[in-house]
Amino acid sequence: MNFPQEKLVSTSTINIASNSENPTEALLSNLAHTPFILDWKEYASVEGFWQWLKYSKEEDRIRIASMYGILSKKIGNEGDNKDGTFEYLWKIYTAGSSEHQELMWHAIQAKLKQNPEVLKLLLATGSTPIVHEPKKKDGTPYSDSETIPAVIFAGFLMRLRSDLSVSEKIQVTKQAASDVLVIGEPNVNITKAPPEKLLWALFNQEEQFPELAEKIWDLFYDALAEVLVGISETAPDIATYMKQAWEHAQNAWEICKPYINKRTNPKHTVNVGGMNNATLGQNIGRLDKQSLKQFLKLLWDKIYKDGLADEWRWRKKLATELFETSKSILWAQASISE
Repeated sequence: MNFPQEKLVSTSTINIASNSENPTEALLSNLAHTPFILDWKEYASVEGFWQWLKYSKEEDRIRIASMYGILSKKIGNEGDNKDGTFEYLWKIYTAGSSEHQELMWHAIQAKLKQNPEVLKLLLATGSTPIVHEPKKKDGTPYSDSETIPAVIFAGFLMRLRSDLSVSEKIQVTKQAASDVLVIGEPNVNITKAPPEKLLWALFNQEEQFPELAEKIWDLFYDALAEVLVGISETAPDIATYMKQAWEHAQNAWEICKPYINKRTNPKHTVNVGGMNNATLGQNIGRLDKQSLKQFLKLLWDKIYKDGLADEWRWRKKLATELFETSKSILWAQASISE
């Protein structure tokens, strides 16, 4: 993503600053308390997310994610990522790179979509140029950021203002922001569908994918592993990644098995629609490339959320295996050429 860096000069501007008496300028600041969810983690402010990236220990990240205001900015000075790199969703970023700055873009976008009152304030500015030139109490300007210069930050807001104002169908809710493809409401009940109906949904109704991913997510982890290995058998281009996912899903089952009675557990199931799990996986693997990419992205989303839930419950070993399962699925999805 290429972001504009030209600086706009105007006598009439919106100057974003957390200490501004103008509500629009203050609430559009990264320091403002505007909670949002990004990649299934909740942050109290964009600044909290930005400084969160500087820490590697989970206990520190949990604490910093809840911060906003000037404290959220200062806490970054204590970060333990001192070599100029950090990890986010299994990818290594260099501080100040365009990829690093793109994370800021996504965080601001999530904030606006999930805080409708703030988005309304932004849209109400019309075409007025936006700048970021905060000043100290004595009137002297703060030094510019090296990782996210003011002109790029202001450019983000103007680009988002343009993008979000052209569509009257934008939904600004407090739901989790995600890249997951939004497909229509399903018209086949996957839970009760017989196998032949399930296959019909698979091959002809992409709107069924979210519900199918949900049902596979509900499987016991050993049954999930059977589906994953089935996919590897009919999708050779991603077989290596899917076998890795299968191994980690099987490891997750070994961790859970001593504590689970399949007969009395109401949350998970042994199959989907009565179909053999390996057969289901094989049929998923036969989907055309675009459909397979869409489905794997949805399945990755579900398993990753499961890992997060277990991580918050301090089930570290289980969470690790689920993260590794989802990571392998994500790599498989990304490796499929259009």
